[in-house]
Parts: sequence; structure tokens; C-alpha cells
Amino acid sequence: MSSIKDVLYINSLLDIYGDLLTANQIKIMRMYYEFNLSFGEIADELSISRAAVNDTIKKSIILLNKYENCLNLLQKRNKLHELCDKIDGNDNVKKEIKEVL
Repeated sequence: MSSIKDVLYINSLLDIYGDLLTANQIKIMRMYYEFNLSFGEIADELSISRAAVNDTIKKSIILLNKYENCLNLLQKRNKLHELCDKIDGNDNVKKEIKEVL
């Protein structure tokens, strides 16, 4: 599996853009990135080849990155979190902003 930073990044992209993937892509991506299953375990569970798992993950990552490159929603969300952390004073406002994010 990739580095922890890469896994967190892909999981963030899945949170934002996951609904734009097919049901099969979402299932495989979650099994791999959220549940930390190996290609072999996913292949056995879904009765597909390891190559199919690998191919689905690669294509899904390309799609997720394409969506982020076009829409920049993750980048904007991260920037809003940074700005929220810089707000001094009113903790209630901070809390409300973070709930929206």
C-alpha cells in the first residue's frame, strides 16, 4: 500500500468525489483504502482477478485526481480549515464553521 499521506489523500478524495465513481469502483476503493485489504483478499471476496482489482484502483485514482484538478474542492476545503484555525476569539463561530465543513 502507499504511504499514510497518500492513503489519507485518497480517502479525502473518496469522501468528496466518491459518489462520482461506479458502485464497483467505490466498493473496491473502500476495501483497499479504508479496510486495508490486499488485492488478493479483494479479488477473492468479489470473485475477480487481482489484475482487475489493480486496474480498478488505478483507474479510480486517475478519475479522483481528475475531478480534484478540475474542481479543487479538497484544496478549497483544506484552505477553509486553515482559515478557520486562524480565527481568534469566538469559539462558537469556529465550531459552526467546522460543522459546515
